[in-house]
Amino acid sequence: MATAAGPATLPAGTTWHKAYDPYALAEQPKPLPQKAPFVFVGRLSHGKGPHLLIEALGQPVLADARADLYGTGIEGDSYADKLARKAEPLEGRVRMMGFCQDVMQRLPAYRFLVSTSHYEPLGRVVMEGWEAGLVPIVYAGSGGAAEMVRKSGAGLNFDNWTGEALAGALVTAQQMTDEAHHAMVSAGRAWMAQNLGLENYKRALSGILF
Repeated sequence: MATAAGPATLPAGTTWHKAYDPYALAEQPKPLPQKAPFVFVGRLSHGKGPHLLIEALGQPVLADARADLYGTGIEGDSYADKLARKAEPLEGRVRMMGFCQDVMQRLPAYRFLVSTSHYEPLGRVVMEGWEAGLVPIVYAGSGGAAEMVRKSGAGLNFDNWTGEALAGALVTAQQMTDEAHHAMVSAGRAWMAQNLGLENYKRALSGILF
């Protein structure tokens, strides 16, 4: 970028604002013979919405479904403790996994990444899900996460920020065949490669700056 602009246009002390990191895809992981169904990754706070996942799993249509939640709460906020108590009646079908530095290595063991955020302006977790071979399930009003899923056709949206609405998407996910799951992940990765690759990012940023 600096070479394209030329030294005369970049005075000393120039500040660069990086809106997001370009995403370089790793090789698609090989499918595992048996995967756990649902996983949530993120901060345990009301705005991130993991309570919706627990409410959804409490619906009779999902009586056998299981989910793992990776993340911790905010210091001084009781939400995470309340969330754990909310999960107790599900008798082990929801596991609170806490903070894990190797979460990206764990993701390929799941089929669906559930992003319940009320607002997710970028939705990097969706990209991480596709990279790990997961189909994302996101709230349709969340912003960037929902936009990526809509444009790529590589995930499921739920229309209302409620556990009941999410339950409908989870049921749809459970009914998805392995072939449809693989096709959706491949479509997400292809959309990422076309729209979020480094070269495309450089061209877009160059057009804005210069």
